[in-house]
Amino acid sequence: MSSGRVTIIGAGGVGSAAAADLTLAGHEVVLYEMPQFHENIDPVIQSGGIRLSEGERTDFAKVSKATTDIAEAVRGARIIMVATIGWAHRTIAELSVPYLEDGQTIIIFSAELGSLEFSKILREKRPDLHVIIAEALSAPYAARREVAAKAEVIIRSRMHDLGLAAIPTKYTEKALNEVKEFYPDIFFPGRNVVEVGLSNINILAHPAPVLLMSAWIESCGSNFVYASITPSVLKVVEAMFQEKGAILKTLRLRR
Repeated sequence: MSSGRVTIIGAGGVGSAAAADLTLAGHEVVLYEMPQFHENIDPVIQSGGIRLSEGERTDFAKVSKATTDIAEAVRGARIIMVATIGWAHRTIAELSVPYLEDGQTIIIFSAELGSLEFSKILREKRPDLHVIIAEALSAPYAARREVAAKAEVIIRSRMHDLGLAAIPTKYTEKALNEVKEFYPDIFFPGRNVVEVGLSNINILAHPAPVLLMSAWIESCGSNFVYASITPSVLKVVEAMFQEKGAILKTLRLRR
């Protein structure tokens, strides 16, 4: 394997931000997107890179490669960072497992227990493969691709103090050491992946309001904002957070 190449999986806001930011920091970066979402990565392939904006800073990052070929993306990578939404984690695991190599580290951003799915698939399909799988509380960036047809991304803020844990936990320190080369002061060791995954606020803050207010969201289209959430919906969200807290307390994990 190449000693330092990083592969970013997912060419949305976070993945594009990571690919551009790490490229500008001097790392060799490959950016991958699933073929069915090729419209995210086609502009990157055509332009040869990504224009990154952050505050007053604007730079063009010429990524090493942008591709929809999963084998090309993961083979030879030292570290693989998964920057997709949660429902894609199982698909990414199934796509990548035939091409993963011993010694690689997989970091799942904003994982929501996606590491459990990765681990299960690897045990079923390649039980002799030795890779480290870890997940983080959130992604290192709040970032947005405002126009999908343009290879441009805006970093609105950078995250800090994010828990990270590996499965099994005995590999957490090694995973942290791997990721610190790219993000020196963002992550800290979580007790385990359950604590990290259940601590992600998004898994509770978004689904209930969207489900319970679906008619309202459809009626207002793109004008929906979370300030529109009603008191009754907030009560449901609060109850869900209380249940989560009870689970973590029972497991003697951080609330």
